[in-house]
Amino acid sequence: MQCGSRKSSLWIVGLAVAALGCQAHPVLDPPGGIDDGDDGDNGDDGGGDGDDDSGDDSGDDSGDDSPTPTSGADPTGSLTTGTTGDSGDSGGSSETSDATDTTGPTGECGDGRLDAGETCDLGYLENKDGGKCTKDCQQAYCGDGQVWEGVETCDAGMANNDNFYGGCRENCTPGPGCNDGLLQPEEECDASAPAPEGAVDCDAGNCRLMARVAFVTAAAFSADLGGLAGADAACVAAANAAKLDNAGSFLAYMSDGVAAPANRFTDGAKAKGFPYARRDGQKLANDLDDLFTTGLRVPLVITELGTTLPPEKLAWTGVDIHGEPGGPHCEEWSTDFFQYTGRVGQVSPATDSDADLFAWGINGNWVDYTSRPCFKEAVHLYCFED
Repeated sequence: MQCGSRKSSLWIVGLAVAALGCQAHPVLDPPGGIDDGDDGDNGDDGGGDGDDDSGDDSGDDSGDDSPTPTSGADPTGSLTTGTTGDSGDSGGSSETSDATDTTGPTGECGDGRLDAGETCDLGYLENKDGGKCTKDCQQAYCGDGQVWEGVETCDAGMANNDNFYGGCRENCTPGPGCNDGLLQPEEECDASAPAPEGAVDCDAGNCRLMARVAFVTAAAFSADLGGLAGADAACVAAANAAKLDNAGSFLAYMSDGVAAPANRFTDGAKAKGFPYARRDGQKLANDLDDLFTTGLRVPLVITELGTTLPPEKLAWTGVDIHGEPGGPHCEEWSTDFFQYTGRVGQVSPATDSDADLFAWGINGNWVDYTSRPCFKEAVHLYCFED
């Protein structure tokens, strides 16, 4: 039995080595069994010719019970051991496939795929605000507040409106604005529109006349204005109501017997070569000196509202043709008593014929026409931006 014990021990060691994956070859029985060199004793113990039977049985048992090696030596000399059963295990193969999946993340804006909540996705490089597909993976459209390059010229989002000056229309094109070829209520002029003959230049950058503006008031006033200060305040109020630029700088073209345009239009006097113009852009004079020397080029019939007064209306002045004090002034424009008078100008002649306009202009009728009783009627005021 000593030989049998040795055989069993060696078989167990070989199995353990194979299981542990050690770098050693498994120890197996030779095909004829393990022989300790004493054939006679083996044969006797086994019962006659048990020599051969023992060898055959031992070989058969060894082949049946030992695991079949599936290992092979790699070039480095290491030995990887496995079994046919393990190799064919479909479960192990499936786990390996799941662990090495490289399809990448999903449901992310910029991945180039249309995911839930997206209306487009062109990928990280193509998605951009101002493009066909935004950074948020939303299809660009008029009204989203972002200008779609090459398609829209503006987009104010919810503020798109066809009537807002300087705004954006509902079709994402510019609304009414400077240089659209039309004179808008917010503009003094429009450089894109044909310039009328006799008009001053228009600043294309802001659609403003390159001139100081003057107007005749739409309203008429009694002679009791509260002095020159009251007349100036009436001009400022009218300019503010019409939303004119520099409304606070407007002065009444009047004299109280001491102060007069020639000595109180200080800023205008400094602006040599800077013209005066009506609200419609028609030049009145090249500058203040020209106004005092030659008078108005055209009648000042346009009101602060842009409307036109009918012919032969009057305006309180108290001024001569040179911008100096001239004539009565209703007690410095502080009374409407019947015994006082004030000097007035004729806003325009009876007709616009060349003859009437020439006579009206050469005589200085626009500012020094006649005197009227202070109580008799209300008349207009000339207002000049200073």
